Amino acid sequence: MSAGALFRLVLFVILAALILFFAVRYWLSQHKSEPEPSPYDFEVRRVSVGLDWSVRPAVQAALEQAASEIDASTEHGRLYVLQRVRDVLRAHLQGVRYAAFVTRRAAPEPAQEIFDSTAASLNARYDQNTISNQRRNAPPDVTARSEEGEGFVVVSVLVAASSALPTLPSWPSRESIDGALITIVPPSASALVGLEVVWSPSIDQDRLSSAELESLYPELVRVGTTPPGRVVCRHCRCVSAQELGECPSCGSKDRVAPPPMAPSAQSQTVTSAQTIPCPRCRTPVAHYEVQCQHCATRLRA
Repeated sequence: MSAGALFRLVLFVILAALILFFAVRYWLSQHKSEPEPSPYDFEVRRVSVGLDWSVRPAVQAALEQAASEIDASTEHGRLYVLQRVRDVLRAHLQGVRYAAFVTRRAAPEPAQEIFDSTAASLNARYDQNTISNQRRNAPPDVTARSEEGEGFVVVSVLVAASSALPTLPSWPSRESIDGALITIVPPSASALVGLEVVWSPSIDQDRLSSAELESLYPELVRVGTTPPGRVVCRHCRCVSAQELGECPSCGSKDRVAPPPMAPSAQSQTVTSAQTIPCPRCRTPVAHYEVQCQHCATRLRA
């Protein structure tokens, strides 16, 4: 075979191989299977913080202003509300004494159930005076009492997103709370399919002491060196909030804190985002919950 004939044969083989390659590639592109949608496309995330008296009035006023100025009935309005609330809380991190954050991924229908039950629970915690985007109670006729101290405010942000949110940081530090607040804002207005912001109490004269806070919100974890909220007077055995400085009953400053938190609760690895499986339906449940939000099985006494 001559050199010219050999060259033409090699060229023909190369061209045939290229034609076959592109033909197969085109066929695959036309017949490739679409990826199956994930059954857990929705995410419900809650971030709650308990802020002390040093920032409470400013936070209450800022949230009230945001609620009165912004229309949360539209996609962009809800996103703006969420961004505004996030910025208010991040600006007052120095007053955070308690916090909790937890997230759940689920299919749309279970995610709606999780969102609704969590929102109902948050609104019911401090029923006398709660403000949220679903409910605005009339201000109660109350007067601040000396035994309540200067008061705390608990702000809870509950979000339902149609796409995965960034991973929650580990507990415990103010930096991790700041990170949790950053993660709660979805990338777009259309991805924010549910929003509930609840703050309790909402007016200055209605005070929430640390002792009441720890009773009403047992899932909130103390931040840093925050002391226990409930203390007992050595003299009259009156139980009161530690921030009062003295017993409101007898005036004694000799008050005793309850036993310290268990070592596991003080560990750097503890996070309020941890979940445990429900013994009945196996649904992941926040470790601090008393009962499963899915099947109502009681998890602990």
